[in-house]
Amino acid sequence: MIKSDDGHKYSPEPFEGYTHRAKVEVRSSYTKRPFSRDIYTDNPLKESVLLFLEGSRYKEINPSAEISIIHWCTKEQDGVIAQFIDEL
Repeated sequence: MIKSDDGHKYSPEPFEGYTHRAKVEVRSSYTKRPFSRDIYTDNPLKESVLLFLEGSRYKEINPSAEISIIHWCTKEQDGVIAQFIDEL
């Protein structure tokens, strides 16, 4: 499922044209532990991605949730990391 906002795309799965991946962590009073999820996007601005997430439906349902980006990288950096792991 790809969502669009302000000319940019966001998805929990890689899609054609994505340029960045954000590891997002959500902390909530409803859950005992934080959970994380990868978000793929063509938006190069980390702060803009965080603003999109802060305005998400999840945040509307759970206003006490704290959303943060704990890892930010480009598609190319992901490729280098994958190559490094393959060579171990």
